[in-house]
Formats: sequence, structure tokens, C-alpha cells
Amino acid sequence: MRYRNSLLLGSLALFSMLGLDAGKAQSSGSAPARISGGHAEFTPTIQIPSTGNAGTQSPTDANLAFPLPMIPGFPGISIVAKSPAFVAHGSFFFPLSDSSRPEKTGDFILEGEIEYSIPQQKIFILFSHFRVDTSGNVFASFKLNGQEIGGSEIELLNAAPGTSPATDKNKFTISAKELISTNFADAINKLFNATVLTPGQELATLSLVARVAN
Repeated sequence: MRYRNSLLLGSLALFSMLGLDAGKAQSSGSAPARISGGHAEFTPTIQIPSTGNAGTQSPTDANLAFPLPMIPGFPGISIVAKSPAFVAHGSFFFPLSDSSRPEKTGDFILEGEIEYSIPQQKIFILFSHFRVDTSGNVFASFKLNGQEIGGSEIELLNAAPGTSPATDKNKFTISAKELISTNFADAINKLFNATVLTPGQELATLSLVARVAN
């Protein structure tokens, strides 16, 4: 599997994006009216070899993928994180847009795209316009060879029950196990004419940290 970033970021850039003032998070509270940056980190948890079913071996960058796992029987998968999204230490990072207004709109806008392709099969999938609502559910636009799948937007992942955001004066955070949505599973399974995704299966963990604008 080819696996790369469209733009590699240095350590200073990574630390700058992730840097937050220290502060103990309180129990769940209201979403901020405005933010001044932050990030959403997705760490994939499904490992599917090129043949066979989901495995239980230790995950590595070579066999982890987001927002789709590797597809059984389809070798040669290429995954490109398009800037400003990037991959580091086995996780996919998306900066949060300062234009997010979570108190008003109920969500955070993520910057960057993921291009997932299987060139031998001439399958090119683009995931763009990612957003995460204040409950931790994940949405995106989803195009196959330039054609929209599932309408202009599809719910990719549902936050596991019991997910509760936390907030303090400096930051708003969401930590969640992300489960495959029924709509996403149906769209992918129909596309590949096989059971690739199972609704309710954990695909990734989410760590979202938004800096509160003062």
C-alpha cells in the first residue's frame, strides 16, 4: 500500500498546531462561540490485510487507513493526505478552521482532504469537507471518480454512546471511539459488492482539541 502525505510537516509545525495552554478539563459544557485553531486526530483501529478478514495483530502505518480500511482482495491501495491534513505516528491529523462557529452551527470544520485510490481497478475516492459535530459524529463529502456518493454529504462515523465533550476556559475537547455509520457502510458495501464495512464497528478513535478564542 502506498501511503503518503501531499506535504510533509516538520516537528515544529506539528507541535505548533497541537500546542495548547495547560488546564484541567471540566465535565461537559457548552461549545465555544469561536475558536482559534486546534486539531482533530483520528487513529485507525481496523486492520484488514489485502486478503482475509479484520485482523488483531499490532497495527502499523503499513496496514492502517482512514476513513476506509484496506479492502480485502484489492492490493495496491494508495492513500494521500492532502495538505493541510497530514499523517504522523499512525494517526491522521486535520487542523480545525478558525471559521468554525460551534456554538451557532453545532460543528467544527476540518481542513484537508483524503484521497483513497486503487489505481489497478481505476477506483479513485476523494473524501473532503470533513466536519465533526459537538457530539463527536463525523461527516464528509464522498466522491467516486468525481461523482458524489450518498448526496452532497454523508455521515461517516458515529461517536460511541457515552461520549461527552469537556471544556474549560482554554479549550474544548472530544475524545471518542468512532463507529461506522449505517449510511457509510451501505454505500461502500454497494460500491464493492461485498461486505467491506459493518455498521457499528469501531473504525478509529478521535481526539479533537479546539482552542477557545477569547
